[in-house]
Amino acid sequence: MKLSDEGLNQIAHNEGFAPKMYPDHKGYSIGYGHLLSAEEMPQYTGKTITQDDAKLLLRQDAGKAEIYVNDTIKVPLTQAQFDALVDFTYNAGVGSLANIAQTLNKGDYKGAAARMRLYDKVRVNGQLVVNDGLTARRKQEVQAFA
Repeated sequence: MKLSDEGLNQIAHNEGFAPKMYPDHKGYSIGYGHLLSAEEMPQYTGKTITQDDAKLLLRQDAGKAEIYVNDTIKVPLTQAQFDALVDFTYNAGVGSLANIAQTLNKGDYKGAAARMRLYDKVRVNGQLVVNDGLTARRKQEVQAFA
């Protein structure tokens, strides 16, 4: 399956747009959550990115999540479910999808959705804390499995 344009736009909305580099927990990002590699840093330092260019980076990055979802999930999915899993993987990572896949690949769609809800926390001062933005994102993703 392929990520739909609607799915891509939802990821963009969930990530938010940043025209300039910003620090995040993994390094520096730009656009719609594109993590900059060391090689890319000079290209974007002190510069801005357009939303169109950021969408191209997002499409490439989401493509990696798309491949992982296709390779990992063995049960039939609707387009909305696939888009939600790509969004989840883009945000929470491939290890998180692997945890969800164990349940989903048994055909337990509702159980997988319930497990997705658990990924709503961020680490603050060494402790996991519920993040309202992630809670809303998970709720949106889970709705695709209702």
